[in-house]
Amino acid sequence: MKYNRSFCYLLSILLLLIMAPVFNGCAVLLLGGGAAGGYAVSKDEVVGAVDAKKAKVYRAALETAKNKGIIKIQDESHGRIDVSVNDINVKIHVDQITEKSTQLKVEARNKYKMPKIQVAQDVYTDILKKVA
Repeated sequence: MKYNRSFCYLLSILLLLIMAPVFNGCAVLLLGGGAAGGYAVSKDEVVGAVDAKKAKVYRAALETAKNKGIIKIQDESHGRIDVSVNDINVKIHVDQITEKSTQLKVEARNKYKMPKIQVAQDVYTDILKKVA
C-alpha cells in the first residue's frame, strides 16, 4: 500500500501529539553550553561538563551561592554547596571528571519538594559566567 507524503506527515504529527504526555518530564534535553561541552536538563536539575578544574568551578559556585541566597552547607572536599534562594532549596555538586574537566550539577526544589528548573538553570548559568 502506497501513502502520499502529506498523509505520512500528518500521521507523524498525530503520533507525536499522542505520545507527548506519556514522556512528559521523563526525557532529558541536551543543549549546547558556552564553557560547558553541553548540559542535560531534567525536571529539577541541570548537569554539565565544564572545561575547568574543580577548585575554580567550586569557587565560582560558592560566589554565586553567596550572591543568590543563604548558604546552608558548604563542603569543598566533597564539592557540595546547599543554598536557600527565595525559599527554594538549591543543591550544587562539583565533581572532577578528568584532569581538566569538572561536572557541575545544580538541583532546585521548593519546600514542598516540587522541582524548580528555572532556578536551577539560573544558578547554573551564573556559575558558568564566573568560570569563563
